[in-house]
Amino acid sequence: MRRSMLVLIGLALAACSSPTTPPAPTVTPSAPTVTGAPLPPPSPPAPNSIAAQMAAPWRHLPKPVSDEQFKQDKAYCSMQANTVQEHERANLMFLDCLKSKGYEPVLSHQ
Repeated sequence: MRRSMLVLIGLALAACSSPTTPPAPTVTPSAPTVTGAPLPPPSPPAPNSIAAQMAAPWRHLPKPVSDEQFKQDKAYCSMQANTVQEHERANLMFLDCLKSKGYEPVLSHQ
């Protein structure tokens, strides 16, 4: 029994004193560098696209309305559009609302 205890202690000491190899250094790959021509400027939105209509000024037909009336109509349509969660659908709802109130966007090709 005593001999087995000495063997176990000897093995434990040998394991503690054995040289360990340090972990290998980790190499982080660098990001690839992009070389080439700069990107061209973004093209303007298509003339009849949702983005073009949202950015365009609006006019009321058949006759103009006051700035205050336009602000009220725009606020009403914004509230209606904000009831929808999906961004693009909200934009369409806003545009349809303004059009139903007699407005149309003044697009560049008109």
